[in-house]
Amino acid sequence: MIILTKDYTSNNSTQSMMFHHQFSQMSTINAGYWVKENNTSTFDVLDQVQPDFLIIDAAQLNIDLAYYFCEQANKDIKTKIILHVDDTFKSLKHLQQSPIFKDHVELVISNNKNITEGKKRVVRIEPCADVNVTSSNMSYEIPTAYLVNKPSWDRKSLEKPEVYHSLSCLEMPNVDICMPILHLSKIYNRYSEIIFLDLNKFDQSFFDAIYRCPNVYYLNDQENSKLAEDSIRLFGYDLNYNNKENINFDEVKKTVSEKHLGANRVKTLLSQMPINQSIFTEV
Repeated sequence: MIILTKDYTSNNSTQSMMFHHQFSQMSTINAGYWVKENNTSTFDVLDQVQPDFLIIDAAQLNIDLAYYFCEQANKDIKTKIILHVDDTFKSLKHLQQSPIFKDHVELVISNNKNITEGKKRVVRIEPCADVNVTSSNMSYEIPTAYLVNKPSWDRKSLEKPEVYHSLSCLEMPNVDICMPILHLSKIYNRYSEIIFLDLNKFDQSFFDAIYRCPNVYYLNDQENSKLAEDSIRLFGYDLNYNNKENINFDEVKKTVSEKHLGANRVKTLLSQMPINQSIFTEV
């Protein structure tokens, strides 16, 4: 089986790279990765690879892909699309009315709740730690890092230690280090604790931090009961900084290693695909 994944990495996610890496380790899958920098035409790529499944982001459904599938409609094209829809994607109605969505999308992977309005099967793939991102061998060690999530954050409000770094994987003013998650997570092991400020949801960055840093918390200006519930559901503990005395991080890390790595998410995806499931006992 051939699965071609088109690169849709973003500042806060390496999901497409993670999928490809996991597929590449499986003898039953011939995995290809369509990098953003590849200037080869859509027709040439798909004609050469002839994938059984194409994993692609909704924002990448361009006119070239539409033409390709339109021209191949009467030629018994075998490629089926697995469509990633980001939870911030705005053009759902337009997407769901398009011929390429109706005729060629096999299933949707998304945490966008509005996508359930369509008739396609939706597979919920939650964020996870990407273990394929190698940690930095830089020698510095800093007690605390604050992960900043909104531009209005204020250094003066921090009960900060003597030495700390402010980090963000988004374009954020007044932070010490600002890089996409692909690079930022490489330095998480350089900190004794990482505190996520003004967190709204547990994205990949949080899972990556738990995987690499001894102690990871969130700290919001206002209590968020939904976040506390999600934290207990995902990690077994409420990782609120104010609850730090009640957290066993050995158990938290064990939970992440057992339930929230790329292998788990790929297993979920494969289980929903229209394939012979018996060939994936190795997952």
